[in-house]
Amino acid sequence: MTKESIQSYLSILATDDNLCHHFKDFLSELFGFANLRQGGTHTLLSLNANPALSAFSFEKAIIYFTTTDSESHLQEAQSGHTNLAFSLIPTSSHHKADLVSATKAINRAIPSYNILFFLSADTLSIAFATRRLSQQTKQKVDVVEKITLIKDISLHTPHPAHIQNLHALANLYTQDLPLDRFYQSLLEALSIETLNDKFFKEIRERFLDFCDCIILPQEMQNAQDKEFIKLKREFVLRLISRLLFCQFLEKKGLISSALWDSTLSENYYHEVCEPLFFGTLNTHADKRDYGFLPQSIIALLDSIPYLNGGLFAPHKSDYYNPKSPQSYINTLQIPNPCFEKLFETFRGYHFTLSESTPLSQEVGLDPELLGMVFENLLSVLFTDNLKDDKDLRKATGSYYTPREIVSYMCASSLCESLKNRTNIAESALEKLTFDKDASEISPCESREILSVLDSLKILDPACGSGAFPLGMLSELLEIQTALSEHSVCSDFLGSASDASLRSMSNTPHSLTSHNPKNSSTTLECQSDLHDSQSPTAFVALATDPHLKNLGSLESHPTDFVLKKDFSPHYKNLFLKQDENQGKGKDSQAEVVEMRNCSFQTRGEGSLVSLNDRAESAESAIYRSNTTLMPSLYERKLNILQNNIFGVDIQPMATEIARLRCFLSLICDAPNDDIQPLPNLEFKFISANSLIPLPKQEGLSYIGYAEDMAQLKALRERTFDAQNKQELESAYLKLRDEIAKKMQSTWHTSKGDFSSNPLLSWNPFDPHSVAEFFDSEWMFGVKAVKNAAGGGALNDESSQGWDIVLGNPPYGADMGDKKQIYKDIYKYTISGALDSYKFFVELGYNLLGLGVLSFITPISITSSKSNANLHKLLLSQCEQIKVSSYGNSPARIFLNADQRVSIITFAKTFSPCKNLLTTQVNLRDKNTPIQSIINNLCFVNSLEFIKEGAFAKIGLKIEKDILHKLYTHKCTFKELMQGEEKVYYRSTGGRYYDLYTSYSTTSSTTQKSFFTTESQVLVAIMSSTLFWWYRNLYSEGRHSYIYEFESFPIPYFGNTIIENLRDLGERYEGDLEANAEYRNGVKTYIIRKSKPIIDEIDSILCPLYGLSDEETRFIIGFNAKFRV
Repeated sequence: MTKESIQSYLSILATDDNLCHHFKDFLSELFGFANLRQGGTHTLLSLNANPALSAFSFEKAIIYFTTTDSESHLQEAQSGHTNLAFSLIPTSSHHKADLVSATKAINRAIPSYNILFFLSADTLSIAFATRRLSQQTKQKVDVVEKITLIKDISLHTPHPAHIQNLHALANLYTQDLPLDRFYQSLLEALSIETLNDKFFKEIRERFLDFCDCIILPQEMQNAQDKEFIKLKREFVLRLISRLLFCQFLEKKGLISSALWDSTLSENYYHEVCEPLFFGTLNTHADKRDYGFLPQSIIALLDSIPYLNGGLFAPHKSDYYNPKSPQSYINTLQIPNPCFEKLFETFRGYHFTLSESTPLSQEVGLDPELLGMVFENLLSVLFTDNLKDDKDLRKATGSYYTPREIVSYMCASSLCESLKNRTNIAESALEKLTFDKDASEISPCESREILSVLDSLKILDPACGSGAFPLGMLSELLEIQTALSEHSVCSDFLGSASDASLRSMSNTPHSLTSHNPKNSSTTLECQSDLHDSQSPTAFVALATDPHLKNLGSLESHPTDFVLKKDFSPHYKNLFLKQDENQGKGKDSQAEVVEMRNCSFQTRGEGSLVSLNDRAESAESAIYRSNTTLMPSLYERKLNILQNNIFGVDIQPMATEIARLRCFLSLICDAPNDDIQPLPNLEFKFISANSLIPLPKQEGLSYIGYAEDMAQLKALRERTFDAQNKQELESAYLKLRDEIAKKMQSTWHTSKGDFSSNPLLSWNPFDPHSVAEFFDSEWMFGVKAVKNAAGGGALNDESSQGWDIVLGNPPYGADMGDKKQIYKDIYKYTISGALDSYKFFVELGYNLLGLGVLSFITPISITSSKSNANLHKLLLSQCEQIKVSSYGNSPARIFLNADQRVSIITFAKTFSPCKNLLTTQVNLRDKNTPIQSIINNLCFVNSLEFIKEGAFAKIGLKIEKDILHKLYTHKCTFKELMQGEEKVYYRSTGGRYYDLYTSYSTTSSTTQKSFFTTESQVLVAIMSSTLFWWYRNLYSEGRHSYIYEFESFPIPYFGNTIIENLRDLGERYEGDLEANAEYRNGVKTYIIRKSKPIIDEIDSILCPLYGLSDEETRFIIGFNAKFRV
């Protein structure tokens, strides 16, 4: 199907003439199905009763379907589905929240694979929904997992990116495929990852075009070569960042697309970009001066709102003088063709304001996707400044943490925090945080949860471009919304007189239960947060009293509201009071009275009855004592102001993190009242997180508390200040005063005041990088002093951070600071030094009674160098949770070609009771990352720890097998003596390790040890049982002799020894018979010898007392990947 025919069909769909026929023709040509049959609409008619779906005319729907019986190339899906349905539904709304709700409802009504076309007079949106087997039932039932949308396709003038999306779906039906695999191929054609990769490669080329052509002012030409290259790249990256941000402002309707025309001026940068950035977006409307510009450009700029926020404030390296805007017009030169190429790239993509989640996404460039692109650019362009531009053209982007992993880690951290701060049932908290299902949360508990969430201080000490802070922002908003939606649904069900509606809301398809074993994510409970303009969206939550402009909110007939005293943090917040306010107060008093008198009643039944009455009264208050809630935009502001913080050593990284916050805010800002963006200088800072201020334990100069209070006030005023220059002057003055008073506490030679680290950092200077990190000074959060848990927690300022999370750098270059780090960190300096270990210890020290969640190399679980760190965590953290991931055949973390772990622990200052671990989770290219996360299985493996190693097991059967192995006290070490040798490789081996009784290579990676029965040991070590055991405690890349030595050995009779000797000999012969020469190198294809390995396991496993089921588990362990 050609792009021209796609455009023709879209224009035909805009007419009502024979729509049924045209829709069928469109489907046949687009997807290639020849045997489409029309279906009845009766299955959808019941959806008309749902008021949340009032925008859709289900009675006018057109449904076609095909089956695996009628299509020669289509086979039954693994889940048993044989139907593929196509539905055309008229709609009056293309808001994402409405489309997601309708897609979920239709997929429940038509339980097959569906492709949905939502049609209005001039717009088309298309929805796909992946399915997965339900983890909530033993029956083979599948449920909706993730929704993908191609949204807002104009029928008359479609965007080129939308035509490309549809063209990518054509001609995929050309080979025999199961239905689910065909459907997956459609989604792969729309892959966000593919889109990201394509966009990144094009932007990288445009970046290099600018770097090749730009001429910086003369004073910079004398800079050192490396420094000059860095400055040029920073200038170009900032320029592209601003222009990309403006693409979203255009999508928002705040900027005209006519601005993206390089023919507007012969000097486009100076006469369009600079006036746009500095003279418009950074200047109040009443202070703008366009005197030197042509009227045609002024007309395009004058209506654009003032945004502030620092993004468009001129930096020193922007070479712009506000008092003399044309002072660099001749010395800073950027040719117009560079801009035209960039704009041509932009025009090839669809930009969307809708932020994707792991459960729903729109095909297009969203704000988070751009964060990923910038992360790639930062990695490629700034990690190694010695690369020249020719090398950069060949470089590939190093992708950062997938959003599914970010979401999982944020949800895990919040769940553990709520468990530690409330007495709410764990299962209810897990449903809320992972599934966004508040059905088990009472109104009283909702208030408690929101109060806790509002108070959390969350830090990413290596934030990069802000993936985790933005992920935490999204998770907090989703939890808030889930709580509000549940309260609204409770109100509706409590008052509805229509029994059919009540019945519908209680059916299993509305909410699925949560399986605490795997923390699955359930789409059915999830609504879209980011479509605040949707008439059916719920916006019903409280925020901080410092928020401005609440008075601008207007009531809407479908807005939902909550009670005024939502938590102690929200008192006196709301705009207007409900007419039942007095009644609400009386009811609250009644609740207290019932709670109190319940202890005076006799008998358990009376107590329960009164508590039930009290709960009922609280629910009534929750419903009746109501008012209008703040918008999503204002809730985002509140979270950014109070909850999330980030640090990174690269100034450009923190700039991009702030940019992503601005993008997230502007997406939900009301178009008719665009407010200046906040200042985030004290939210995302540039600093070396690993080096603290060299101060003594106590600071006791007179007036210290008052000075720190002034500093705190300055930080808080900065957030929404319009006079940043005045605040900067006030900050620098206060900084210098405090530094002088603290001079005697610095560990500096001869008390040299000039070396005081405080004086080297100015948060208002985008190029300033602090050579230290002090949580109290920079953020007002005082870390607990004693790493071993002896620090006092007496007041709010000494409570430490509540959550520390992120993806800290692995193996970072320490330069000349290696000894400094060794002096600072006491638990992570054994063995090879690695920056990730320092970050784990740093994170632990920063926590109060809090939670840490980091991505690290898998060696966090499997290295003797981490023994001291393990001892610290096991003595101070009641629960430690570690999930581990392989890097083959497909990587979980695309930017890390190594096995990794996610470690999450709750610092409680008490010994560990639960060490929850998983297997090493492997993924093939067809398995979504979300599926891996959904199916994580944990067991408590505390009893199996070794020095520096946690056992990477995740199933009860594995615990049972280990118990049986450890009943045998003899170990492999006792067999490692004699005159014969066993040879092994110290590195390599992904699914098998090579062991032989003879040398197989001259490489230095070959090692050996002595024994009396080499072929018997070759048989034992080649078994899947040995491979499984060794990988429990290994990091997977290296083999160490001490890992062999601990393997338990049962009693071997002579017959067993003879059998194993024979199998070892056969195995070695089979290895040689199956060996291949690849590029002149002999390669052993061990998987071809798996039948002999299975024979070995069939002999070994019963010797340990393993049952038939346990033996089958060992033989089949990871067989999908090993065979």
